[in-house]
Amino acid sequence: MARGLVLDKSPELGSKAEVEALLGTWDNVVKEVEGDTELIASYTGGYGGEGIGGPGLSRLNTKIQDRLTALRASMRELEVLAEEQDSEQEMDALMSKLEACKMQYDGLRKKLRTANFQAKANTEKALLKEREALLGGQEDVTLRRRKLQSQAEMAAEAENITESLRRTRQTMMHEIEHGKKTLSVLEDSNTALRKTEAEYTGQSSLLSTAKGLLSTLRRQDVLDRVIAAVGFLIFLLVCLYVLRKRLL
Repeated sequence: MARGLVLDKSPELGSKAEVEALLGTWDNVVKEVEGDTELIASYTGGYGGEGIGGPGLSRLNTKIQDRLTALRASMRELEVLAEEQDSEQEMDALMSKLEACKMQYDGLRKKLRTANFQAKANTEKALLKEREALLGGQEDVTLRRRKLQSQAEMAAEAENITESLRRTRQTMMHEIEHGKKTLSVLEDSNTALRKTEAEYTGQSSLLSTAKGLLSTLRRQDVLDRVIAAVGFLIFLLVCLYVLRKRLL
């Protein structure tokens, strides 16, 4: 199947690198799910010398379900990124990609169901052939079946351990990534607080300077009023003196 999504190289998309990384991971996981689904479709239960061993079907279904869970998480993250866009056009672009992802996810689930039905039919058909061979007197088929089952059980045990370690590693990676994001948020908050504190300090200095200027202006206003009053009083006295001299 072709790659599910190709990111538009549009400069308007916010968090472009994050979206590209998310969709790139999406395509890789989809390829893995499709490959395992094809293995399930070819499953025969270990009969007839074809397909994967008995425990393999459950193991593959578990792996696929884990990957489908990861795809659901990616869709939720893509939805969050769409809501964080600055413009309606950018949000609509990511929402259209999210709808394409949802359709692809639903298609994978349908293929998985079809593959499991096919595996069941293959197993029944292979078992019927083996029964017919046993009834025909081919005793070596029983020995071959036991050998295959023994090998399949050993391989299944090894794969179960590997899968358990893989899930543990994946969980640890998720926790580490979550911790990094939390630290990044805390650092951003500390930076914002430091900027706020610096701005407050600068505003306090400006307020103190303005207060001092207002006090100076008030004192100057009072002084100007006193000078004006004294000058007016002197003017009146001079006028009275001149008038008195003329009258006398």
